[in-house]
Amino acid sequence: MKTHLAMAAALLLAQPCGCGGSDKADDDADAGDTATDTADAGDATAEAPWDVEPPEGNCPEGWTCRSHGLPPFNGVDILVVVDDSASMSEEQENMIDQFPGLIEDLLWPLLSPYTGKPYSSPINDLHLGVISTDMGTDGYDVDGCDFPLTGKDGILQSSSSGLAGCEPSYPDYLAYDEDAPVPDEVEWMGKSFSCIAALGTGGCGVEQQLEAALKALTENSETGGPNEGFLRDDTVLVVLWLSDEDDCSVEDTSLLDPDDASLPHFNLRCYETALRDRLHGVSRYVDGLT
Repeated sequence: MKTHLAMAAALLLAQPCGCGGSDKADDDADAGDTATDTADAGDATAEAPWDVEPPEGNCPEGWTCRSHGLPPFNGVDILVVVDDSASMSEEQENMIDQFPGLIEDLLWPLLSPYTGKPYSSPINDLHLGVISTDMGTDGYDVDGCDFPLTGKDGILQSSSSGLAGCEPSYPDYLAYDEDAPVPDEVEWMGKSFSCIAALGTGGCGVEQQLEAALKALTENSETGGPNEGFLRDDTVLVVLWLSDEDDCSVEDTSLLDPDDASLPHFNLRCYETALRDRLHGVSRYVDGLT
């Protein structure tokens, strides 16, 4: 449920408002024409090209055909940042159980029983990628951080988790093809996400949720970068974090020296108010993601 609510809120805020620039006087002057147009509209809504029932063959047993009733919402890139530290087993299990249903709702929206229309515009162009919060420890030898120099470095994860029914490998990111048979493509997206998002619990306990997302979407997404092609210039970007810890995106990496006895216990350093100035400021990520 948390995943559904977070994503729904993010997409709601991201939807273009379609707000016009006319003032009230213009609106009042057009009111008469609007009333006439409305009276003459008749079944115009039903004639809209998107307001059609899915073609036959797209409603196998167990599925409900959903007319799209609203114009499709094009171009959404969703980055899911997954904490893969030792305490995240239950959270990851919940995510991979719930996320396929969320994908189905986004791509093939449910109909309202009151209006007969979808609750939201369907997304017909979707990129979906997964990264880890593990950005290493700047080379410091910290228990549980197997790749101390860079961690998983904000690179899109595509390895199969080995769960039952998973394919041997996956593309760097999942892409929804609106021309593929529905619901086959929707089912594939949901299952594939579960297979790549189950990162396990062997990641570094120094979670750098914000820094991982920033690197994934900036440096790593540039031409020639490992995430090239995921982020597009004309799309809405949604970032979803799954974690049970506060962010520890360090600017002064000496904070990660486990042998520095002048600092608090290692597991508390990123949360000490007096040490907050050794982390990157939030404005770095507000500006960077914008």
